[in-house]
Amino acid sequence: VEVHSPGLPSSRFFELCRRQMRTGGAVVTARLKVREGEAEVDTMRRFFSRLRYWVLAESLGGVESMINHSASMSHGSMSKEERAQVGVHDTTLRLSVGLEDADDLIRDLKHGLEG
Repeated sequence: VEVHSPGLPSSRFFELCRRQMRTGGAVVTARLKVREGEAEVDTMRRFFSRLRYWVLAESLGGVESMINHSASMSHGSMSKEERAQVGVHDTTLRLSVGLEDADDLIRDLKHGLEG
């Protein structure tokens, strides 16, 4: 999994984040790796089908943890080429961390990735 967050030292926005925020925020972008021989859509379906706590949602506002599949939701009106130009791929996810127990959320994501 490739993870992007302004709160990570590897982010080009890390120093700005440190100056402007107490934490890196509750929204994280991730890009899943596709298994050899598996279609991207199948990777996403498998991942989503194994989640228990995370809600697939168009909007990321709320107290519960939500995942946005950017290619089919927020960027769904763009072509695959246009999405790639702005860094949104078919395996790109945006995760909004809610108020559930952090250990439950982490276990749930691991379960989704191991499927």
